[in-house]
Amino acid sequence: MQVTSDWADDRERSGPYGSVLVVGVTDAGRQRRRFEDALTEKLGKKSVSVWASTRVMPVDAEINRANVMAAVGKTSATAVVVTKLVNEEISSKEITGRTVIVPGQSSGLFSYDYEEYEENARVKVTRTVTLLTEVYETHNGTLIYNLRSTTSGKRTEFEILDTQASAIAKRLRKDRVVR
Repeated sequence: MQVTSDWADDRERSGPYGSVLVVGVTDAGRQRRRFEDALTEKLGKKSVSVWASTRVMPVDAEINRANVMAAVGKTSATAVVVTKLVNEEISSKEITGRTVIVPGQSSGLFSYDYEEYEENARVKVTRTVTLLTEVYETHNGTLIYNLRSTTSGKRTEFEILDTQASAIAKRLRKDRVVR
């Protein structure tokens, strides 16, 4: 897992923020909800009030400034954390089949007591995913902070979402963007 972050150059740091709206940018509503819920859970464990945008606006709503600000109006969020996919690489590796021989219970030098198991050939698929997370102040819409996180070698969407959400939350706390 790699995470890099930067503060916007031209602003004063007024954080850490105690109330945050989390927005995932994707056309896939189910993935958006899963990611937002995962990040909301990771951020909400401390003294931070956190809302997933999918809980205060329709999942299929277009992610634009007007809709996000309407969602902010339904919360007391002082910052918006916006995350989007910037790169995904999928790799595959063929794992050849084999026969596994397990010795039986008898113990003789020339014992023919054994069992054979066939392991089929399979393809192992892994993904490398890079997300860009930007944090904006709600009162003026100013970009204050961004981070880039890359997860490698994960196989399932759930592994990726959990790993990314944990890393993003950890860095937001470490850099004192959120409490």
